[in-house]
Amino acid sequence: MNEVVLQRHVEILPSELARDVAHLHAASIQGGFLTSLGVPFLVALYEGLAGTSSSFVITATRGPELLGFICGATDTRRAYLEFAASTSSPRAALRLLPRLFSPKTVRRVAETLLYPSRRTEVPLPSAEILNFCVAESQRGRGIGRYLFEALVAEFARRRVPEIRIVTGAEQKSAQAFYDRIGAHRVMDLEVHKGSKSVVYTYAVREAGSQHV
Repeated sequence: MNEVVLQRHVEILPSELARDVAHLHAASIQGGFLTSLGVPFLVALYEGLAGTSSSFVITATRGPELLGFICGATDTRRAYLEFAASTSSPRAALRLLPRLFSPKTVRRVAETLLYPSRRTEVPLPSAEILNFCVAESQRGRGIGRYLFEALVAEFARRRVPEIRIVTGAEQKSAQAFYDRIGAHRVMDLEVHKGSKSVVYTYAVREAGSQHV
C-alpha cells in the first residue's frame, strides 16, 4: 500500500480531482439519484462538501489515478445547509435547473434534503458517511478498508462518537463490508419513496497511528 496516497480534503477539493470523484461516483452508483443529476452537478457537490466545516472528502490515489474516495459529515443536515450557502451552490443549481421540470426529480431532491431531520423509530447519530466508492479494478485490494479507517480517524479527531451508514438494500457487497468491519444493522429505511435502504451504526474508536 506504499504507493497509495490517502488525502483529506477539508477546505478545497481541486477541480481535476473533483471531476475524477464525480466520474467515479457516476460509474459506481449507476442507479443512484445523485448520479441521475449528472456529472457536472456531482463536481459542484463534492467541491462544495469539501469546503464546509461539517463535511470532508478523503481520496485514495496512486499517481494521477483515483482509486476511491469516501465523504463524511459530522452533521448531514448542517452540511447540506452549508453547501447551499457555499460558492459551489449556484453552479450546482444551474446544473440541476434543467432537471427540475420533472416532478419526480423535485420530490427526490426534497426527500434528500429532508431525510437527515426525519424522526426514526431508532435514534440515529447526526454524523454519517455520505458516499463511499472504490474503482471496480481496485476492489478486493484493501482500498476500501484504508479509506474507511481514514474516515474513522477524521471522525475521532472531530470527537464524533458514533456514525450512521445508509446503503441501498440491493448493495449486498457494501453490506458485507460493513458487517465485516463491525457496524451494527439497526433498521430499514426509505430515503426515497419506494426505494429501501439499510441503516447501520458504527462506534468510532481512536484510530491509533492512522494519518491522512
